[in-house]
Amino acid sequence: MTELLELKEKLQILYGKYSFYANAILKFLLAVFVFTNINRNLDYLKVLNNFFVILILALLCSILPMYMIVISGGIIITLHTFALGIEVGGVTLLLFALMYLLYFRFSSKDALAIVMTPAAFSLGMPCMIPLGCGLLRGPGSAISICIGTITYYYIRTVREIAEPLKKLEEQDIPGNIQALIGGVFHNKAMYVFIIAGAAVAVIVYAIRRMSADFAWYLAIGTGCLCYIIIAMCAAILLKAEVSIPVVFIGTIGSGLCALILEFFAYHADYRRSEFLEYQDDTYYYYVKAVPKKSVMKRRSSLKNSNLSLVFERGTHVS
Repeated sequence: MTELLELKEKLQILYGKYSFYANAILKFLLAVFVFTNINRNLDYLKVLNNFFVILILALLCSILPMYMIVISGGIIITLHTFALGIEVGGVTLLLFALMYLLYFRFSSKDALAIVMTPAAFSLGMPCMIPLGCGLLRGPGSAISICIGTITYYYIRTVREIAEPLKKLEEQDIPGNIQALIGGVFHNKAMYVFIIAGAAVAVIVYAIRRMSADFAWYLAIGTGCLCYIIIAMCAAILLKAEVSIPVVFIGTIGSGLCALILEFFAYHADYRRSEFLEYQDDTYYYYVKAVPKKSVMKRRSSLKNSNLSLVFERGTHVS
């Protein structure tokens, strides 16, 4: 554990020195991953599935705010669907315009949740993003989780329903639109994961803000348990085709990822908690202070105490 703490503190120091470049590199890698994943699922416009196009877009996103990855990803999805069919592209444009209006109105700082939610579904760990948002963000991130979930299921619907319809010789445009919209909004599994993800993000946020010891661990454990229970109950009530064993295994994996996140983002030392009390003219204040686990600070204080002890002994002898 000591070696891990040392590695964590060295990484934090290194990141503090080169945060500008580190953020740019991370955004670049994230943009490449998102755009490549979109092109892999919607390979209808060959121009966009070019490595140099992806590289240029990712470089632009690396120096722009995070929400540009969300906007660029939506534009790429829309262009791919227009290449598949004008009616499919029209539905995509309308859907993403409505979702982005909701996103910029209520959760414009949670771009990472939108772009990572489809990836979490692809990995079979949809609970990972609600846990992360509950630990690091606020209740508003539930909106971004819902948008990311809808995006994932919309891409699946285009690939599974709209694409086969466009291969038919006789095209029924109104019928294609109806089939596409119905395939998305009649998908009961989507509603199961929207309900579970939004609820868990709020529950984890509420628990990790408690002043109780090990609140983050309690939030992670409770969040995983609630995700399984909510998904199971919603699947039964909505009669959705959801594999509970897959959800269970994915939630366990998500919990392990959340523990790693807790180690790097929080990792408090509850054994050295302090309770402070003070007052002013209006209020009494009772504060609980929990220090972070740190190896370097502890070694520094130990060296200082040793030096003080040596100095005192030397003074006493003389």
